[in-house]
Amino acid sequence: MSPIECEITQAAIDDSRWSEALANLGVVPLHQYADPMFAQARSEAEADDKAMEALYAVLGSICTYYFRPEDRLNPYGPQWTGPGGRSAIPDDLRESDLDALKQMLPRIQPASVRGLVADVLWVRRRDAEAAQLAVSAFVEAARNPPEGWMHDVLDQLERAIQLVAALRKGDEDLGRLPIEAVHELLRLDPPIPIGYEHRLVDMLVSRNAVDDLEPCLERAIRRATAAAEARDYGAERNLHDLVSLVAGALGREAEAREHAIAAAETWVAEAQLAAEGEEPSHMRAVGLLEFSIKAYRAIGGCRPRIDQLHEQMLEWQADVVGEMKEYSTQIDISGLVAKSIDSVSGRTLPQAIVMLSRVYGFRDVEECRSEAVRLMTENPLRYLVSSSYLDARGRVVARPQAMSASDDDAREAAVLAEMYNQAHSAMGMVVQGGIEPARRALVAEHPVAFRDIMSLFEPSPFIPPGHEVMYAKGLWFGLLGDYATAAAILAPELENALREQMINAGKLLPRLNPDATQEERSLGEILWDKEAAEVFGDAKLFTLRAVLSSDFGANLRDRIAHGLLTYDEYASSDTAFMWWLALRLAIDPLVRVADVAATTSR
Repeated sequence: MSPIECEITQAAIDDSRWSEALANLGVVPLHQYADPMFAQARSEAEADDKAMEALYAVLGSICTYYFRPEDRLNPYGPQWTGPGGRSAIPDDLRESDLDALKQMLPRIQPASVRGLVADVLWVRRRDAEAAQLAVSAFVEAARNPPEGWMHDVLDQLERAIQLVAALRKGDEDLGRLPIEAVHELLRLDPPIPIGYEHRLVDMLVSRNAVDDLEPCLERAIRRATAAAEARDYGAERNLHDLVSLVAGALGREAEAREHAIAAAETWVAEAQLAAEGEEPSHMRAVGLLEFSIKAYRAIGGCRPRIDQLHEQMLEWQADVVGEMKEYSTQIDISGLVAKSIDSVSGRTLPQAIVMLSRVYGFRDVEECRSEAVRLMTENPLRYLVSSSYLDARGRVVARPQAMSASDDDAREAAVLAEMYNQAHSAMGMVVQGGIEPARRALVAEHPVAFRDIMSLFEPSPFIPPGHEVMYAKGLWFGLLGDYATAAAILAPELENALREQMINAGKLLPRLNPDATQEERSLGEILWDKEAAEVFGDAKLFTLRAVLSSDFGANLRDRIAHGLLTYDEYASSDTAFMWWLALRLAIDPLVRVADVAATTSR
């Protein structure tokens, strides 16, 4: 799928206008070269110069590629995807396009564009000479970045290091280039943001180039001490994490553990301040303790401290209810799409994701019951006879009881079936009117990288330790509109996370079999346990059952686990809603900590 049909001719390659056009743009973020190239392509189309149009269109398309460092074999993906297609990727380029780019390469002046074009030749053709040129060009671009675009610098250095590793044998001086550039950034004074430092150190660790990290370690320890004195818990925590990473890379396991524990204790100190400050918030304190407990579980061997924190959490939880405020809102369904889009627009990526998780709320169970009873009362004939629920193959998968005026149990079963049926029916409206428009607006405004999702959700206490990567993968695929892949990943991850929530609350332990073996509880046992409402709350539990386990709802857990979904059902409103639910569950504890004041005021 080349940008246009016409071939790039030798005359177009030899024309000096395209190289001058790139050079005249100066040093700008990589993606900002795309629009001027596309504008030039349109001008050439109006002049009926198809070859030059093709050349500019190819350059513009390449500048839209989205870097995915986690996928070393295919590191460049589309900038956007949607139901109608996607933006350009390297596989769209024809062999003739690659031939032209090989000739153009030495005349491309912006180092970032030159590095990207050279890398594309490596990705598509395993052109080792182009890969070497890409390394030097990426380092050159990283050393002369556009102001305020440190993120691009890190992408370029990470890709340069990946290319050096892929080449295996080569020029040792070339191999040292990106490593030296990383150390230059780590020595900057004032330091670059802590998150960037962490990523740079990760790069060095990946190449086992940690011998010169001692100054970085010492400086991070001094900064952590200063942050502690200033009671800047966030900075102190991030710096202790950085020290732990560097110390571990240097083989100092005891020191790495010491600072990991110090990082976990910053959550405790912050929780204590929230509970005992001038305006106490036990809700926020409980949320902060959840982060601390999760951090200690990741460290390992900290059971006594975890038990202490759990006891403190239970004590504070008793005061949370009294702090909560009631609020309500009315939604005009006709304007739901516009409101959903507006809710995520013009915000940072984390803010936009939070607002996306809030396009729908968990409905009150009694409201759902009243609605079901009203429908059954207004349409009595429909509920006096038995009905059937069919799957995609026409098989009966559920059959609610007919409503009976004399049998209370049968009536209750009929009402519950209708409640879950109505909840299932509403999912399509919520997805089409709220979730999907907001998601599309978010990805149109923000290029969403997996590392961004991982960074945002890794601290979530809802996600069990060791499951952060897969859970974040599922959320990322959903954000990109690939609900089929998201559902396949998130269905088992949700089951496990919900099971851990029950176990951590001491409500549902593994089953002990007669032969003394232990067996994990199924999702049905988890969600239909009599104490589940104490853990999840009535409204959330009802939604979980409707989405995951009720035969009269979407029942996605069993349908996915047993391979019963067709592709169309995988990419449906049901799976989109489940993805949103997974997003909401993971982000709720993060929002409770970070934005409790705003939530309480609402």
